[in-house]
Amino acid sequence: MITPKRDPIGIDDLYLAEMAENKSVLSRPDADGEGDHLAAATLDLRRRLCADHLIPVLGGRPVRDLGEADVGALKLRFRSTSVGYLSVVLRALRGVLAAAERRGVLSRVSIRLPRAAPSSAPRAYDGPAFERLVAAAREIGPQHVGAILLCGEAGLRRGEVLGLQVADVAGVAGVLRVERERVWSGGAEIVKAPKSNRARLVPLSPRTTAALRELAVGREPDAFLFRTVRDPEAPATEATIRALVAAVQRRAGLPIKGPHALRHTAASGMLAAGVDVRAVQSILGHSRLDTTATYLHADEAAIARAGQRVQEWREAGPVTSTAQPPRKAQRGRVKPRDPA
Repeated sequence: MITPKRDPIGIDDLYLAEMAENKSVLSRPDADGEGDHLAAATLDLRRRLCADHLIPVLGGRPVRDLGEADVGALKLRFRSTSVGYLSVVLRALRGVLAAAERRGVLSRVSIRLPRAAPSSAPRAYDGPAFERLVAAAREIGPQHVGAILLCGEAGLRRGEVLGLQVADVAGVAGVLRVERERVWSGGAEIVKAPKSNRARLVPLSPRTTAALRELAVGREPDAFLFRTVRDPEAPATEATIRALVAAVQRRAGLPIKGPHALRHTAASGMLAAGVDVRAVQSILGHSRLDTTATYLHADEAAIARAGQRVQEWREAGPVTSTAQPPRKAQRGRVKPRDPA
């Protein structure tokens, strides 16, 4: 084990150091690459996880004394919670211990993430289910319609929906420019460029365009488009968008999946409509194509159509050809024919 170069430090000290490393990028619009630094929402989650779980369990000891037994004790603390939440906590611990390793305070500690059983439930809504959501949103209110269509048809992230201003949508005609998002880190609001650090153009359906224009009527140009449910004068928060989407899902009688499931729905709908995957990558704002691939889903109807087409192809019988296979070229020098 590596001897620390200074006085023993704890989990909370390393957490603050890790935050300082990643938080500086939030104000830099020219940061390169998606995923090179932690997003603001991820930093805020790390802060809460460290305060609620890591420090109460591991904060009383120097980091240099931590080992795999301590990781096991943390896993035991969450034995009754979901595998997904335990994985999030362990990833937060992994990031803090990586900061310790970079500073020569601690040698590598192995942290294995638990494996969740594969789920058969699709992450995206199919076409009929999404239309049920739209119909249910119309029964509740304009903000509900706007949130469902922006996330489920245009594929915007939650922070990008929150970052829309009245001026962005007042004169929109089929194409929306997404150039900012609102996120929270350490309890503070941050307005910055989208996750890919660049603005992008997103196509809008006529009904999405109409919904956005309705939300912009009579509003100041620099006001944020979505507002809280209780205070019409206050800009919406992340909890507001989650509440809007959950209310629509309950009204439609569908599972509560959260706003990000609608982004998967948008990607699936684009591909089912024949949109090129590179175009889908640009619309979703992904820096890498393999990130877009995680959003690609085939619904049951598409799978059934694929099976039907294969069956029709087989029933048509083998295709025969009268064409002769090409002759192999002779090797070596070819003797010329006698002109006689």
